[in-house]
Amino acid sequence: MQIVFETNPNENDVKTVFNGLVEFNKPVFNDDNLTHIACFCRDDEGKIRGGATGLTVGNIAMIRYLWIADELRGQGIGGQIFETLEAEFKQRGITEIHLDTYSFQAPEFYKKLGFEEVARYVAMKDKNIDKIFLIKQL
Repeated sequence: MQIVFETNPNENDVKTVFNGLVEFNKPVFNDDNLTHIACFCRDDEGKIRGGATGLTVGNIAMIRYLWIADELRGQGIGGQIFETLEAEFKQRGITEIHLDTYSFQAPEFYKKLGFEEVARYVAMKDKNIDKIFLIKQL
C-alpha cells in the first residue's frame, strides 16, 4: 500500500474517489439521484461569461462554484442565475441549498438572496479571511 500526494490528479482517479463516496452514502442519502448541475450565462457567441456549478442529492442542492466575469459583476447576473437555479430546484423537490464562501468573496450577496449564515471560522488568520457556510430553505 502506498499513500501518494498528487497535484493536478488524473480526472479518472478523482472520479474513483467521488464514486466511492457516493456508494458509501447511498444507504443514508439515497444517492441514486445524485446529479451534477450547472447554470451558465453565455454571451451571443455562446462563450460562458459566468455561472454556478454544483450537485443535488436527495432534497439538497450544494453549490460548489459561482463566478461572474469582472465586467459583468453588479448587473444582476448572479441573482438571475440563482433565480433560475431555485426554480429548477423547486421543480426537482429540492428544499434547501448549501454553499460556502470566503469573507472576501460574496457573503453579503448570498445573504441578500435569502441565505442564512450557519457557521464561520478563521481560514487565513494572517489575511483576516473567514470561511463562511450558508443555507437557504426553499
